[in-house]
Amino acid sequence: MASAIYLIVVDPALGAVVSKQWIGGQLTRDKVRSVLDRPPDSAPEGVGEYWGHVTAAEALEVSTTAYESGAGPTDVEELAGQFPADTHWWVIEHDY
Repeated sequence: MASAIYLIVVDPALGAVVSKQWIGGQLTRDKVRSVLDRPPDSAPEGVGEYWGHVTAAEALEVSTTAYESGAGPTDVEELAGQFPADTHWWVIEHDY
């Protein structure tokens, strides 16, 4: 099964997604599960898995491998500066 992992940042004041970055595939999915060490907050059958309340530090740890077309640690650090996790919702999505 193909996997895509995205880091999504939502601005609750705007009610909008302000960033959606691809951060990896199946190996990254395994890292998400290891770093977050908890089941997904939502896992609609046939749709994907979603972890909310992700901290910038957790997202940074998950993104330690930078792929050519994906967001890496530097990108996550920039997102943390633009959209702090204390005022924005950080979500990791496993889309399959």
